[in-house]
Amino acid sequence: MQAMKLQREQEVAAKDERLSKISEQKVFKRQESVKSNSEKQEQAQENRNKEEEEFKKQCNEKLKQKLQRAEQNKMELMAEKNKKKEENERKAELVRANKQRLMAEEKNDTASSV
Repeated sequence: MQAMKLQREQEVAAKDERLSKISEQKVFKRQESVKSNSEKQEQAQENRNKEEEEFKKQCNEKLKQKLQRAEQNKMELMAEKNKKKEENERKAELVRANKQRLMAEEKNDTASSV
């Protein structure tokens, strides 16, 4: 009877030990799973941050290009306006010279007719 009791206690102890090992394994697996999930989350966050930085760089580059094109267009418009202004001034000078020539001719005609 005592041998049976001892055997039973040994079986219970062995079972408790197996359950304890299983419990430890489950805890270890949970910890590994949590660690793995944390690492995956950190990696995903790093990837998002990298993508965000790349997106910001692209946006900044596009903005710089737009500003450069706008500045170039502004300079071209200013050059065009200056060219038109110079052309108009040249035409005005021609008109003044022609007017002066005509007035001089008129004076000469008037002086020679008198």
